[in-house]
Amino acid sequence: MTLIRDKSIVKNETAQFLINNKYYTESVHCSYYYVLLYMKYILCNLKDEKSRITYEQQDNPKGKEGKFHKYILDKISFLVDNPRNKRYINEEFQYLKQQRKLSDYDSKVFNDRESLDIKEKSEALIRRLKDSFETIQK
Repeated sequence: MTLIRDKSIVKNETAQFLINNKYYTESVHCSYYYVLLYMKYILCNLKDEKSRITYEQQDNPKGKEGKFHKYILDKISFLVDNPRNKRYINEEFQYLKQQRKLSDYDSKVFNDRESLDIKEKSEALIRRLKDSFETIQK
């Protein structure tokens, strides 16, 4: 199913639209979900059918109620062989998550440079994910 991948792409396009219209703080939310949704897509579309994790399983992980974002990151991280890539993916995802929390729940107001930097980080992370998973996606 490519619906989740398509939603991911729309989140990135929406982030750019918001930045272009000076909604810098609001764009951060979209940049984060661009990555999260793409990670969900990867897990559901692994070449090895036994390793695939359905969207329903991802949204309701056993013993991880309310922590499915961490669950998704942990599953992605487990599948990445290269230690540098694994560390990069973990650090960048955590950074984006922290910035998203600030934009959604805190009084932090992001400026144009900050929101563009976050969007660029999310795009770089997607590129790294694509490189890391190109051989194990169907």
